[in-house]
Amino acid sequence: MNPSLSKLLQLACNTDNAKSCFAIDVGAHHGEFSKFLMQTGLFGKVLAFEPNLESYLATQSAVPSQDNCVVEVINSALSSASGMLDLHCDADTATASLLQYDSSYLISGKIKRHTVSVLTLDEYLGANSDLGRLQCLKIDTQGNDLSVIKGGECAISVHRPIIQTEFIYIPLYEGQCSPAELTEALVHLDYKMYSLNNLHVTPEGRLAFCDAVFIPKELDIPVTQKFICIDDQISYQTQINILTEICEDRLNVINVLDAEVQRLNKILNGSHKPNSEKV
Repeated sequence: MNPSLSKLLQLACNTDNAKSCFAIDVGAHHGEFSKFLMQTGLFGKVLAFEPNLESYLATQSAVPSQDNCVVEVINSALSSASGMLDLHCDADTATASLLQYDSSYLISGKIKRHTVSVLTLDEYLGANSDLGRLQCLKIDTQGNDLSVIKGGECAISVHRPIIQTEFIYIPLYEGQCSPAELTEALVHLDYKMYSLNNLHVTPEGRLAFCDAVFIPKELDIPVTQKFICIDDQISYQTQINILTEICEDRLNVINVLDAEVQRLNKILNGSHKPNSEKV
């Protein structure tokens, strides 16, 4: 999980007030981030929003509540307006979005459409005002993050949570928000960027997407004049991943060819068997 965000939360959140604070995971998928939030011990409650029924059920199973933290999984999407919308999803459920896939997107399997419930963050928190203070808001909605922020401007202005959103730099979804638009919207709400993490690049080295962490301008986090270069580590890991994929693809081809050679050998050996002598 994001080490930068983990350190930030430890610096910014008070464990003594954990019971009165909560976190929200928008686009929970299978609950990986919700589990991370729960394990920090910094929140009395984690709300996980996941519109895809399959992923919603997976999150419920993967992140059970504990004594010190209640996890509530909500089968709904968040956006700029409430209602019912189509969720677009291919075989990789992690890519599900209220936006349609871009024409250049490399689809994994057949695209399915599910009509799902959509809420706004302001609506939900307005109807659940007894939750306490929202301290962390994670948004990963595959190109629709800006709409989630627009639907939660009031809540963000009141609670001033740490926000993690996703920057997408290449075309993946129709009408996806740009990193510049997300930054502008959060700057307008008096936020500043804290870190970029989980960087993904294309085989050509082009930045594809990453996580961006923003903090309220009034949050004072100390800066130590000691620096660590992480670019090489990211570059090496990317190269390892690419080489691993290439090796797996070539191994699959080798296995197919080997099976075909064995099949042909069996045919060839069968055709060369001597005929049985007649008695």
